[in-house]
Amino acid sequence: MSSGTILIVLFGRVRILYKILGGNVLQENLLVEDNSNLAGYEGKSWSVFNTRDDTWRQTWVDNQSGYIEFKGVLEDNRKIFRTKIKVQGEKDFVSQKVFYNISPNSFTWDWMRSENGGEDWVLLWRIYYKRQE
Repeated sequence: MSSGTILIVLFGRVRILYKILGGNVLQENLLVEDNSNLAGYEGKSWSVFNTRDDTWRQTWVDNQSGYIEFKGVLEDNRKIFRTKIKVQGEKDFVSQKVFYNISPNSFTWDWMRSENGGEDWVLLWRIYYKRQE
């Protein structure tokens, strides 16, 4: 297993292991250390590209008992990972992570939520990733 690359983010620290499971899986470890609202938040994700249908699949878990499955596609130079719609009462909840402004040394990641099936989105957080020099 390769140790990967350490990236600097707006808050917290992320370590990405690019070559796990034969280089087919991207592992992300997120630990928020310096944001008063999210300090101590820790999450992990595993992403794999499905060559059969040209989509990304991602599983996210965190220290708040969160477990989320995403399916991702490339759309307008953005990688969009979206959950299935979950109906609760009158609301159709869906989450999405959008990766954009992607370059070899940086990208931006927005995590958003919708309560109406994806018609309107609320930004939950934005992280600016930059490769550590």
